[in-house]
Amino acid sequence: MNIKRVGPMLIAFILFCLTIRYTGEITQMVADHFWLRPGVIETIGLVPPEDQEVLLGSIFQHKAMRTEDVLPIYGSSELGSGHDFNPTHVFANRPTHFTPFIIGRGSCQSLVHILNIASQDEIKDKRIVITFSPDWYEDLHGLPNDRLAMNSSPLKVYDVLFNPDLSDQLKGRIIKRILDLPQVASDDYLLKEYLATYLSSNWKSPLKRLLLWPLERLDYASLQIQDARDVKRATSKLDQRMVAELAAPTQSQPINWERLNQQAVTEAQTKMQNNLDISDNIYAQYLKPSMKDSQKGVKDLTPSIEYDDLNLMLDLLHEKHVNALFVMIPYNGLFRDYTGLSGVIRQAYYDKISHLIQKSGFQLVNLSAHEKELYFMQDASHLGWKGWAELDQVLDDFYHDVNSVHQI
Repeated sequence: MNIKRVGPMLIAFILFCLTIRYTGEITQMVADHFWLRPGVIETIGLVPPEDQEVLLGSIFQHKAMRTEDVLPIYGSSELGSGHDFNPTHVFANRPTHFTPFIIGRGSCQSLVHILNIASQDEIKDKRIVITFSPDWYEDLHGLPNDRLAMNSSPLKVYDVLFNPDLSDQLKGRIIKRILDLPQVASDDYLLKEYLATYLSSNWKSPLKRLLLWPLERLDYASLQIQDARDVKRATSKLDQRMVAELAAPTQSQPINWERLNQQAVTEAQTKMQNNLDISDNIYAQYLKPSMKDSQKGVKDLTPSIEYDDLNLMLDLLHEKHVNALFVMIPYNGLFRDYTGLSGVIRQAYYDKISHLIQKSGFQLVNLSAHEKELYFMQDASHLGWKGWAELDQVLDDFYHDVNSVHQI
């Protein structure tokens, strides 16, 4: 080989390595400049794309963390309940100068959001809200393998693997849980191979990981470029009038919370005429002979892995210095009485969760006192009209740093 070519080849190789190393920063800058103009993040947060670019990608979430007038809300299917009293409707026109940014859908439990939060560099001191439901904790094995794969992505796993801001101890715990549920990486051969070496005690594993590193970074870079393409496609489908409205300055429009609650009850009364606190249009799905007394044999709480995932999330939030507000969605007490799940068991769950969160020093909104309140729920596990109307005031207080958030 001509000795004169060694220098240029070395420079080319270095440039190649730098490019794949900083692809995430490059794609984020490109997205910020061309597609994420003012109003886009606010619109995306209110109306998440059908293809879930927010949930499975990184660019939208990174931008949301750097946008002052949004409140990230992590959760599951309850984030789509409550009809006109869901925060995406109540705060849609920024009456109090912020909009929610929804991150979640059905079957998004703690581990899904651990991957979302662990990848964030801009989350320090950021206010976020995390909602969770009792049904997360009813399975011994916690989140099923296929549900993690459906609601996360290899990109999110790479975000964790290559995040230098995570301690080795915490990163190891997260990777161990991913290895427990490997389907999320099953279609990515390189990622699967890399994960297999990460916690192995075999002396060859560190060497194999080192040899795989360039290919892993290239694989990661390709996923980051795909994320940018998805962002471009998603933003092109947005209602541009809505984007323009949310980009413009807004004047404060104080919300009359008492009136909002009254409106919620009034609307709920037209949609619920039964004694199980379930919307009439889905009442028949739950009022079945097979459901009556079906949980009467339950004697104790399930020792679910989900509790371990909650502890992992709490440790992550501490390490990231996040200002998190947890919202405990209650059981539908009237329906659970019908199925035979005792109030003693339900209270044991509330007490256990409350203890775990409060001993960690995070704020908790415990809605268990409302589990038998009409119109608070809309079905067996989702907040209804009145539930969201009252919680909206809590979210508003939390965003605006009120010393003591409104207690429901």
